[in-house]
Amino acid sequence: QRGVWVFREWIRNSIASNKPYNQFVRELLSASGSTYENPAANYYRSLRETGKMTEDVSQTFLGVRFNCNKCHDHPFEKWTQDQYYEFGAYFSSVNFKRGRLPGEEVVYVDYDGKELRHPKTAAVVTPATPFGLKANVQGTEDRRHPFIDWLTSRDNALFAKSISNRIWSYFTGRGIIEPVDDIRAGNPPSNPALLAALTERFVSDGFALRALMRSICRSRTYQL
Repeated sequence: QRGVWVFREWIRNSIASNKPYNQFVRELLSASGSTYENPAANYYRSLRETGKMTEDVSQTFLGVRFNCNKCHDHPFEKWTQDQYYEFGAYFSSVNFKRGRLPGEEVVYVDYDGKELRHPKTAAVVTPATPFGLKANVQGTEDRRHPFIDWLTSRDNALFAKSISNRIWSYFTGRGIIEPVDDIRAGNPPSNPALLAALTERFVSDGFALRALMRSICRSRTYQL
């Protein structure tokens, strides 16, 4: 229960201080240590398994449902089963242990060879991003960091697009892409120009959520 409340307050304070969205996501996904002392670590505590981390990160921060290609290549889209496990390999070293206080857990990086294996071949999977530049993990102790660099980059169009679409849906009741966590070629935006404009402005404003909300609320669409 304590972990829930410190996590809630961390989210609330981040939004109240207008923390840039890319910084918020970076702090969330790189979190380690005590779930009481570093509230963002409760995100991993709630997921616990590499597969759930893979699916939640892709669905929440890219708007892409990777659960469809866990057992086989996606039947209608470009995502493959190999990409699912390559994506998940960035999080395979995340582990948990008891803390000193009742109910406390510690999130840490497991350096003892905790690797993700492909279910068909049993081979160790090398981390790889599903599109764009490869997030190289060589020479890094925590493989999450190069992944986060790739995820929150200005060049990653899905990162800014997914949150712009999601925030739009909160104010209007429906996403420009609906459902908001199902961005794919077979589910195009109802107004591509609008989504592109929102995304471009969001990035140029330094990933400021408050500026994005202001743009939406001052629009003729919302005012009507």
